[in-house]
Amino acid sequence: MLELQNIQAGYRKGHWIIDGINLTVGKGETLGVIGKNGSGKSTLAKAIMNMAPQREGQILFNGKNITRYTTPKITKEGIGYFMQGGEVFPNLTTRDNLVFAGREQKKHDFTARLKQVKSYIAFLRHEDKLNLKASYLSGGEKHQLALAMVLIQNPTFIILDEPSAGLSMSNVKLLYETLDKIRQAEEMTLLVIEQNLPKVFEFAGRIIRIRNKHLELLDTSQKEKEILINEFITN
Repeated sequence: MLELQNIQAGYRKGHWIIDGINLTVGKGETLGVIGKNGSGKSTLAKAIMNMAPQREGQILFNGKNITRYTTPKITKEGIGYFMQGGEVFPNLTTRDNLVFAGREQKKHDFTARLKQVKSYIAFLRHEDKLNLKASYLSGGEKHQLALAMVLIQNPTFIILDEPSAGLSMSNVKLLYETLDKIRQAEEMTLLVIEQNLPKVFEFAGRIIRIRNKHLELLDTSQKEKEILINEFITN
């Protein structure tokens, strides 16, 4: 479904944060990406979305070369991007955030898609929440709204950049329960970048680590998971 071929990306030409990345993500797969702060996890996401200032290599999606596509065109191809922090427009209502995200859809298509999204995200089924400015939502609700804004665009593949960051344990649980519903109902392919190792180990079928600018496929045995969790805690 998604194939990265020798991807190099960074913020100054020749100064690569990630270097020589080769990766294939299959349809319906949930891939977890871990790594220390500054290792290049978010740079990987931005490279896929053509948001990194400097990038080399080739990206294929469903067999189509999307390397030179703009970010909006990549979104239209079916790749959604949940940005770190759960980005929403705080001065717009919940409803207007969703309308903005689905602004290129026909009204009938938007209405149908919103109904489906509401089936995953419970707080959107409350009219008072839809009419509330996003700045008044709780942290967990903002993350759920940010996810809903991605879903409105009908992606088949979603990149989630640290979706649990800043959330309480109960909201992390709710968010991942929502993601599980979505991937089962829509056979969604997910690339989940996470610092919450226990959660991503539980949720993802395959785990890779970015270290020294490169990818490593990890052994996901219980013993190896415990070693990695301990390593991240103590460093």
